[in-house]
Parts: sequence; structure tokens; C-alpha cells
Amino acid sequence: MYSFEPALSEIIMFLILGMCFGSLNSLLIYRLPRTMPIGRTRSRCPSCHHALGVRDLIPLVSWLLHRGSCRYCGVRISWRYPLLECSMGLVFYGVYSMYGMTWMAVCIAVFLSQLMALCIIDYQHRIIPDQLQISLAMTALIYHLLKGTHIAEPLAGMIVGLGIGLALHHGFRILRNKEGLGFGDVKFITVSGMWLGTLPLVPYFFYAGCLGIISALLWRLVNPDPRFPFGPALAMSLALLVVHPPSSLWLEDAILFIVMRQSH
Repeated sequence: MYSFEPALSEIIMFLILGMCFGSLNSLLIYRLPRTMPIGRTRSRCPSCHHALGVRDLIPLVSWLLHRGSCRYCGVRISWRYPLLECSMGLVFYGVYSMYGMTWMAVCIAVFLSQLMALCIIDYQHRIIPDQLQISLAMTALIYHLLKGTHIAEPLAGMIVGLGIGLALHHGFRILRNKEGLGFGDVKFITVSGMWLGTLPLVPYFFYAGCLGIISALLWRLVNPDPRFPFGPALAMSLALLVVHPPSSLWLEDAILFIVMRQSH
């Protein structure tokens, strides 16, 4: 974290940048689960399929100017688009308030934007697209480069994460004779290991387990589908530990305490 005097121009810039990423997320959330190309074709109205121009794609402004409707066919545009854009604008502002006008702030903000798209896609379609996994891995490399982390730490975390993910996937299948943790979740745990390294994987799984239980209870109250998406719980746990990393000394003491309890 950094101590700095916020500037109005910087705040506005991060808000606008966040809304732009919110608009990008709307595109990713729609196209990735449908295996549609990203960036090759222009955005279109989902109702009349008319190609949208620049004035139709200004985050929030276009929606307000056209009163929440397509200016070609007049069909109402879902409020979810401006809500996602405003939400990402606030997320980017929150990151700026913590890290200041730095490349680390941009990296963390992009990371949270990627997680937001991942959570919504997994919630709606029960999948975590490989494209998002790869982009998160690339952002992790930039993150560690900015931190000056030795390459061994994210590499070790990736290997440990992959091992634990595969053990959970196959262990659940052996014990319950059905799939519990999907391969998309296994891949995401591997990417999470790249972000966190080795020791923070301990609280990562603890937080993910707690959040997963809460999410599953809420899921069953509103959705009859037994296929519960675990990706959002993993994503929220990762976001929490990246934005507020625990003390390495605290982690070492906690692990030592667990090992001593097991030995007795």
C-alpha cells in the first residue's frame, strides 16, 4: 500500500478505465461461453443484430443517452451492462485509493476485472474459459515482475496448486464416485498458486472452503440446479489474499501450530 495525495484527474482516469473494462467484461461474458471470436467482429445489438458504432459503445454514457434502449430497434437494453461498468469503475477507484497512480494499481485492477468476468461466467454457465485462465496467468507474471519476486516462488506455487487440485479432483471421484471439483477449477487453483506462491495456499483453501459453503447454501435457496459453481468462491479467496496478503511470519506460525497439533 502507498501513502499519497489523490488527484482528481487520476481518480477520473481510473473510474473511466474501470468502466471501459466493465464494458469489455460484458463482451467476454457473452462471447467466451459461446466460443465466439474476441476482437475480430464488431459488437451487435442482441435483438436486431445491427453493428454498433463508437457512439453506441461509450460506457454508461451510451446507455443513458439512448435511455436504456437500442437506437436502431428500440428494444430495451439490460441494466446489467451499466451496472457492471459502474461496478468496475468503483473497483478501479478502490484499487487506486490503495496503491496510488502506479503500475501495480493497474495490474491489480486488471486482475480483479478478470476475476469478475470469471465469476459471472462460471455462475451462468458452470465453466471457466481457458482464455481467462491464460490471461490471469499472464497478469500473474506481470504482478511478480513488478514485485520483484524470484521466479521460483510462483513456479513452486503453480506446481503445488496443480498437485492439490488434481488430488481433490480424483480424491472426490474415488470417495464419492462422482465429479466434485471440475478440471476448470483445477486449472484455476494452479493459476492461483502462481499468484500466491506456496505458503498462502493454506489460507487460500480455508477461505475458499468457507466461502464455498456459504455460496452453496445461498445457491440452493434460489437455484434448483445441483451443479454448484465453485469458481466464484476460489476467485474471491484469491482476490482477498492478493489485495490483503497475509504476513509470512503469521503463515509460518499457523503451519507450525497445525503440524505440532497433528504430531500430538
